[in-house]
Amino acid sequence: MTATIRLDRHGVAQMGHAAQAAGIAAMTVATALGAQVAVRLPFTPVPFTLQVFAVLLTGLVLSPRQAFVSQAIYVGAGFLGVPWFAGWTAIPALAGWVTAGYLAGFVVAAPVVAIVRTRLGPLAAAMLGIVVIQVAGASVLAALLGLSPRRAFVLGALPFLPFDAVKAMAAVATARTFASPRA
Repeated sequence: MTATIRLDRHGVAQMGHAAQAAGIAAMTVATALGAQVAVRLPFTPVPFTLQVFAVLLTGLVLSPRQAFVSQAIYVGAGFLGVPWFAGWTAIPALAGWVTAGYLAGFVVAAPVVAIVRTRLGPLAAAMLGIVVIQVAGASVLAALLGLSPRRAFVLGALPFLPFDAVKAMAAVATARTFASPRA
């Protein structure tokens, strides 16, 4: 028995319902696993993680709806107590919920990347996804900690941008391997 995966004109895999569900689940779990690669930095309450890589990859390999569902499950389940955020915690355990804006940004960024990748290309889409995540994250960080927008940007976005650019390039390269024709 063989399975055939058709690629549309944009190189995106066209999948049946079971494959769609598997893709959504895989990207949800990938985001949770990316959260466990967490480095706490002394100058910011926001940890460095590989979640952004997984969120961008989600938008690069799934449809906009599937990308949204994947990240909504990840964030929603965490809010309900599934301990799969950084350090195997759930949102109620996060001190002050300082990363809540980044998590909300994941839910918006993944489908944005999926929509934009066909219009501007995968790297531009991934970079836009980073902007969405960082703006949402720094905005909530500012509100929760009473920071100016500039200070929130310096603490919650600026230190991560070079690493996020590398994650974007890695996500694009990884997505291309998924879309490569197999023998």
